[in-house]
Amino acid sequence: MPIGSKIALSRRLRFRDLQVLCEVANWGSMAKAAEHLRITQPAVSEIIADLERSFGVRLFDRSTRGVQPTIYGRALLRRAHAASDEMQQGIRDIEFLTDPAAGELSMGCPEAILTILPPILEMFFSSFQEWRYAWTKWERGQRNWPCCRTEDTISF
Repeated sequence: MPIGSKIALSRRLRFRDLQVLCEVANWGSMAKAAEHLRITQPAVSEIIADLERSFGVRLFDRSTRGVQPTIYGRALLRRAHAASDEMQQGIRDIEFLTDPAAGELSMGCPEAILTILPPILEMFFSSFQEWRYAWTKWERGQRNWPCCRTEDTISF
């Protein structure tokens, strides 16, 4: 299978596979990665072998002292770490959005109000530490408020 075949890879590449790849690289051992992931070593070996078959390249050099990522493994690991970071941020975003004591407020206001608003907001939001807020200066003659969403926007 050609490496550039997006359809074939998208059917085989799962996020869990990338997690296994990262753990194997992190521990330098399929057995230690398996222990950390709480799955069997043969399952880890099978996932890595499936990834290698899918890409048509070896992702790890194996020796009696463990495994080391190849140039291809390092390339995939960089992207796997980025994907993992994005997924973790997505989880944090969902946790934040589902917390009833948290929220986000966007505001647009003329410059005159912008000079007095920050201290007032600081006092108000000191009681609501899980809330985030941002404000944008509205220029005279500007037709639309600078805020891009309206459901959580206050305009002065």
